[in-house]
Amino acid sequence: MDKTFICLANSYKRGGRCIAGVEVMIDENRHWTVVRNPNGTPHWIRPIDNTTEFGEIPEFEAVPIRLLSVIRLRDVTPCLCKAHSEDVSFSRMEIIGSILPCKAALEEMADFLHHEIFYNNESAISLDIYAQGNYSLMLVRPERIELRPDMTKLRAKYRMIISYHGTTYDLPVTDPDYLRELENTPSTPIPPHEAYLCLSLGMEFEGQHHKLIAGVIIPSDRNVSTPHIIKGNDATLWETFEIRPFTLWERLTIKSATYIPSYRGPSIYLRKWNGDELFLPFENAPKLEAWTKISLRKTLLVTYEDESGTKVQRIRLK
Repeated sequence: MDKTFICLANSYKRGGRCIAGVEVMIDENRHWTVVRNPNGTPHWIRPIDNTTEFGEIPEFEAVPIRLLSVIRLRDVTPCLCKAHSEDVSFSRMEIIGSILPCKAALEEMADFLHHEIFYNNESAISLDIYAQGNYSLMLVRPERIELRPDMTKLRAKYRMIISYHGTTYDLPVTDPDYLRELENTPSTPIPPHEAYLCLSLGMEFEGQHHKLIAGVIIPSDRNVSTPHIIKGNDATLWETFEIRPFTLWERLTIKSATYIPSYRGPSIYLRKWNGDELFLPFENAPKLEAWTKISLRKTLLVTYEDESGTKVQRIRLK
């Protein structure tokens, strides 16, 4: 059986990533609707890779997946692991499009049933509670958000103190893209005035399952006319913002550019001299062997922009 979900989490997980999202049904007009549990909450999916030690999605495959990407899983089989009831195995993962970060869409996927975050008012749950649980993922809109650095970490990490239905929680942020934005902020980062947070129960650690902020989504202020329409992964519904060659400075900062297959089709894997990595879809890609080196002098950088102002980039041959 195949299933489709909107990605709301792509977070760190023991050497790889944890991917998760809300299951949706899609009609012939690419209009999506949320699949719901009998209690009315959105039905969540967390794909588990059976070839890795902890079920984590390899970093190599997870990086191209963004929050609000629409993912199709092939040959889905439920894993039914206690509170991690959302876990499923699969044979293939494909990105088929994306949705806009508008409030109307996010409200459709938010949890309005549970007034506690995962069974209690603490930052973690015991093994006994986990064994009796039946959910480990939820999307919430806190009443208040406070951001502070976690001084116990060697690298700059952050925690959020959030208020949810009158209770305060102090939770670590494990969303790599949001953490990267915070680390690159030249001054003290300002917490978002409003955000939707994907919350997850982590794996067992020292006898507990800790609560994590696995995805941070800032809603767009723009008025979106089609909040329930999936934008095509081929960028046909995006406006071309810019087409240009790589600058000399960009070429000098990039150590290598390599062709790779990935979940979303042909891509270019860019490695920078400072250690940063970047995966960009490869348009009009010829038939190449995996790990073929690509000359940036023969490519163009294409930037697309949608009606919400969100930008995506791809590489195209000249």
